[in-house]
Amino acid sequence: MKSARNGPNHVGLQGRSTSWSIDETCVKDRGKRECHRLRSLADAQHERGEKPTIISTDKAPAYAAALTALVSGWPLPPCREGVIETRCMIDRFRRASVADPHIINSSVLDALRPDEKGLLSYRGTEIRSYFPADRRVFQTDRQSYLSTLAVTNVGSLRIAGITERRGTICITGQPGLAALCLCLVRRGSAGVRIRGAGDTEGADPDKGVIYLAGAGTSFTSSDDNERLSLWIPAAKLRECLESLIERPVTGEITFSPGIDMTRGAGASLRGLLSHLEAELSNPDSLLTNHIATDLFENLLFRSIIQGLAHNHSDWLQRPRPAADLRSVRRAEAYIRAHLTEVVTLNDLAREAGCGVRSLQLAFQQARGTTPMVALRRARLDGARQLLERAELDGSVTDVALRFGFSNPGRFAKLYQRAFGETPSRTRRKRR
Repeated sequence: MKSARNGPNHVGLQGRSTSWSIDETCVKDRGKRECHRLRSLADAQHERGEKPTIISTDKAPAYAAALTALVSGWPLPPCREGVIETRCMIDRFRRASVADPHIINSSVLDALRPDEKGLLSYRGTEIRSYFPADRRVFQTDRQSYLSTLAVTNVGSLRIAGITERRGTICITGQPGLAALCLCLVRRGSAGVRIRGAGDTEGADPDKGVIYLAGAGTSFTSSDDNERLSLWIPAAKLRECLESLIERPVTGEITFSPGIDMTRGAGASLRGLLSHLEAELSNPDSLLTNHIATDLFENLLFRSIIQGLAHNHSDWLQRPRPAADLRSVRRAEAYIRAHLTEVVTLNDLAREAGCGVRSLQLAFQQARGTTPMVALRRARLDGARQLLERAELDGSVTDVALRFGFSNPGRFAKLYQRAFGETPSRTRRKRR
């Protein structure tokens, strides 16, 4: 893969079969015309299944940022000293490389689209400030403080990956964030100190951390550090907890910050985040389907609330009375009426007129199964009825997505287990 360069300071677009480059004079004098050509090339490469990338020399970071914005259809981000490179990949992540820890957070915000910046849960992220862990090294060898960032949103979540050559310190200012951070360290080590909590909680590849980013919270990373952070709105976890314990929750949910990532709930969360990262790195990810996104969020929230220790864990262990058969029937009627829509356990409990735990007990007693298994079976039945129709247009994958199955392979296995034949065979039989 080769890139054309028109002069020492250039910016351009690089793909598998073609490349295009313009120098800084073109950006200044003929920017609109050249950038329209660049954007057309990006669109053409995307249609061919390529991944166009904005590239630049170190001397032209401002122009790279400008072209990234124009090719992606965004407003121009402010040009900041210390930004080495800004990349717009045709997947879900926005990337930037910086050589100054003080502008890490602002570079992340610059990399996001305006609609992503405006998520209610993340307004005020600019109050998080990064500093070099060793100021003397930073003053004498700034280029060693290279940080590479990758950030995106999915549903109500924000996922951010960061790789650092040198350690940094991040401090959350007033009034703090209404979001929790689940952090997995892949290389090196880190530590989080919550204001008023005393000791620093350490993190490494075998131990993750979860914490509320309240005012005064500090996060320190080691040299040669790589980590993945998942930001979760605190309100979402509260809603999940309330549905499980069937009572309002006042105050904050305070988790024990350390998580053993090698077993139990920690290992399960590691698997979920690895799956999420892999899906978001795929431009054709099924997480673009809102049903799949909502179901993933629901699974993640319940895994965190039920798997990790927090100040409301005791409530989850208390027995709940089962709902009656009428509640089960109301939930089943709701399922039949919403087979192709997002349906969560909270939705079923609300329509049934009882709590989540009570509904689960009632389904177990009356049907010998769980509400979500009943929902899955109803969707499989709906998919089979559609596949049996002679007038069906579309593929088996289209049918799977329509009924909320984000993984076609898993859909095929569930379908065969339920009906003794593959979805493709059912479809062929109608002809």
